[in-house]
Amino acid sequence: MGENTASRRVLVVDDEKLIRELLEEGLGRLGYQVRCAPGGREALALLDREAADVVLSDIKMDGMDGYEFVGELRRRQPEQLVIMMTAYGSVESAIKAIKLGAFDYLQKPCMVAEVEHRLRKAFEHRDLLMETRMLRGRLEGREEFGRIVARNAAMKQIFDTIRTVAPSGSTVLIQGENGTGKELVARALHHYSDRADKRFVAKNCAAIPDALLESELFGHVKGAFTGAISERKGIFEEADGGTLFLDEISEMPINLQSKLLRVVQEGVLNRVGSNEDIRVDVRLISSTNRDIKTEVAEGRFRRDLYYRLNVIPILLPPLRDRLDDIPLLAEHFLKKCNQRMGRSIMGIDESGMRSLMTRRWEGNVRELENVVERAVVMSTGAMLDAASFRTLDQLAEDGGDFELPPTDITVHEMEKRLILSTLKRYQNNRTRTAEVLDISIRTLRNKLNEYRAADPGLSAIIDKGAIEGGD
Repeated sequence: MGENTASRRVLVVDDEKLIRELLEEGLGRLGYQVRCAPGGREALALLDREAADVVLSDIKMDGMDGYEFVGELRRRQPEQLVIMMTAYGSVESAIKAIKLGAFDYLQKPCMVAEVEHRLRKAFEHRDLLMETRMLRGRLEGREEFGRIVARNAAMKQIFDTIRTVAPSGSTVLIQGENGTGKELVARALHHYSDRADKRFVAKNCAAIPDALLESELFGHVKGAFTGAISERKGIFEEADGGTLFLDEISEMPINLQSKLLRVVQEGVLNRVGSNEDIRVDVRLISSTNRDIKTEVAEGRFRRDLYYRLNVIPILLPPLRDRLDDIPLLAEHFLKKCNQRMGRSIMGIDESGMRSLMTRRWEGNVRELENVVERAVVMSTGAMLDAASFRTLDQLAEDGGDFELPPTDITVHEMEKRLILSTLKRYQNNRTRTAEVLDISIRTLRNKLNEYRAADPGLSAIIDKGAIEGGD
């Protein structure tokens, strides 16, 4: 990949002198710089003095065996590429070597051509990692973009907009499909504004039942309605002086939109059950995954409120329109998963990255993050490859861990099982469940009410620890 073999350094570790000499001569003829060590301790001492791009190590050696050597090497140099060799090959030993952090595995006797093939794979992986790391480093060095990871040209224009708009205090309407990172943009606008030392409050309008949304927004006084046992501030008052982010603003009932318009225009609100004016100073950022102009044209969203919210429009592109960001994002999510789960997966190989680049990504960046997380959880190797990213359809075709339902089950019953099992998996977090199932929180709530009415025995399961908000 733009680098000849003469600049590529290989260390051969084997207690058999003949093997060391054969590999040194054969790989040397191909132009590699080859050094040799008769055992693990000697190899570690050599690596303390000079670097190697790839280490070829036998497993069964006198003294420190290959497993001990790789374990100590990974402790000292976590990113060192290692290919293991053994004449005592088995599936178990291969898995053990990979779990210890080896990049690849060879069974002896092996021809120099096969070793060369594995070396090329290792160097291609190293070059890809270096390129990705360089690109990521450029972005991470630009602190004004906060947690947003991108190098796509359209995203760079959005970064410029954030930098320009953040100090202004103007209302911003962020539009984009689910999973494109609308809240990250809102947080960046807050972080680089002069309100950064004040609160940032985020609320998903679709996650709050219509009957409770007014109280959630504006607060209520004691006795305003059944259950209002004490006075309570709304999120506008909580965000006073700071920034309020209203996600999925298009889900707000039309009768509440006029009250929101008053707050936006005049900075004044009334708690539910009170006529007392309360003045608030809030920078409002809102978002929607719908075509807001269509919502206005069809009478579901107030035209005057739309114009007040849309002073600064930001349109986030779907991931399928920013494919050049996928390698950067995938490596970013892999790093996060490694840190959170205590894993040490070294990267994503060429086949794995090709698999990610060819998907449609209907769930956008959030779907990519979920796919990488699943691959990390399920992986037993040091690298993620194409097989790590198989879809559920592919698992079913391969006879994997996806089971088809029994033939006598109805679609309605299968839908119910899917919804309830997903709700259980995410510990009754309804917003997360709706995201994973790609349905609105309102649709999920209606389905759960339907199941509860048909089978009251499900109420305890459905309502146990229910969480409406996002995580």
